[in-house]
Amino acid sequence: MNKKELSQVYSLNREAEMYRRQIDALEAALQGTKGAATVSGCMPLYPYTRRTIKVEGVIDEEAYSNIKAKIREYQALLRLSQEKCEIEYKRLTREIAEVDDSFMRQILTYRYVSGLSWGQVAACMGGKNTASGVRSAHDRFLQHQSGEGHRK
Repeated sequence: MNKKELSQVYSLNREAEMYRRQIDALEAALQGTKGAATVSGCMPLYPYTRRTIKVEGVIDEEAYSNIKAKIREYQALLRLSQEKCEIEYKRLTREIAEVDDSFMRQILTYRYVSGLSWGQVAACMGGKNTASGVRSAHDRFLQHQSGEGHRK
């Protein structure tokens, strides 16, 4: 267990969020390829009532098709990222559950599963814990883990 492995859930969540923002931006751009207008006409039969009709359509078919294709690509990437995140989340929670020390399991869970800052982790831990204190305990734990060459 090392920082890079522990940080994967956070990184994968950020990656998924990046894809969501791309999709949102493309969907906004998609609206720019559409247009609407109103026309007036009469009913074909008596009393020939005049009415206004709204007409909508795509202004630039090629741009619309390109944007739709990009949206589908980003949606596929988003699904893949979410699947990876779920797999990594399960792996991470299993590894944290195997840690013998309850205090350290809590620190690891708050930091890497919940994605909290060190200050927030310290606050959740309560007592006289400080951000630097929980971070130092975390660093010592990981150093001890890598020094012994086995995983807990």
